[in-house]
Amino acid sequence: MMSVHRAPSLLQAQQWLQRSVLAEDEPVGADGRLVVAGDAEEGLRIYREAYRLRLLEVLRDDYPLLHAVLGEDAFARLGLRYLSAYPSRSPSARWFGRDLRELLADRPALADLAGFEWLQGECFDAADADVVVLEDLAGLPPDAWPELRLTLHPSLRRRSGDHDLAPLLRGESTDEPARLTGARTWLLWRRQRQVHWRLLDDDEADALQAVAMGAGFGGLCERLCAWHEPERVALRAAALLKRWIVDGLVSGLRSAPMS
Repeated sequence: MMSVHRAPSLLQAQQWLQRSVLAEDEPVGADGRLVVAGDAEEGLRIYREAYRLRLLEVLRDDYPLLHAVLGEDAFARLGLRYLSAYPSRSPSARWFGRDLRELLADRPALADLAGFEWLQGECFDAADADVVVLEDLAGLPPDAWPELRLTLHPSLRRRSGDHDLAPLLRGESTDEPARLTGARTWLLWRRQRQVHWRLLDDDEADALQAVAMGAGFGGLCERLCAWHEPERVALRAAALLKRWIVDGLVSGLRSAPMS
């Protein structure tokens, strides 16, 4: 009986090509992958190399400071390790580098930096929203203040870290970040298409956490009582609220209790 050789369908050929580009080794026929030779083999090698180079470029774009600290060769080696450990699973290259800090567990300063840089990208890509201005507070009746709640801007991000990233962020150094005396909270947000950042004082970090969890202005003042003498709490709360609004961190005010 005559056997008939069937050419692979377009879908099969596309699947073979994808597996071969993603594979670490050369395609062979035993496991069903497309067998290529000659010019086709060289073309496949070029595709595979171009794919890796493109993903390394994505990582450099997402982590420019980490790239500056490590240097081109060490960053490329890290990128290839990452590609092997965390192959791209999304149609969009935007999310490819989200887990890079996991490979830096043995270098906490660089893991801190990678985590910060990823949040910068999240801030830049976050949804937009209108922001509250100080004049919006003027019309609030006095009895609305205890239950006044703030809606924080969608781009706002907070991250705890214990390394001094500021010299790198200001472009003053490319050295590995030094360790701080204790963990601090970084605040990141976007304003006018630019990502801003600053280190929070401990009382502000705690207060902002309370606001994010839905505390009203009265609850915010109660939280600050753990940090300040009672006679200073109202002044500190007012100062924080003013700064948050001026910085563009607040996108809404609600004077009624949350259900």
